[in-house]
Amino acid sequence: MRKHITLSIVFTVALFCIGTFTFIKVNNDHKKCRNVTKYSVGSNGEKITTTKHLCKEKYNF
Repeated sequence: MRKHITLSIVFTVALFCIGTFTFIKVNNDHKKCRNVTKYSVGSNGEKITTTKHLCKEKYNF
């Protein structure tokens, strides 16, 4: 009986974690995000490209 309860708890926690992860992946739409590319020249003449992902969202997973 104790094994059945433990197995049920583990299954419930796993299902909750999978559901939470799926919810975050589906609803993280990045509507307020943008990519900023900055071009510069290094000290020995090579071209350097830097790309940053900027988000104004409060929570970004």
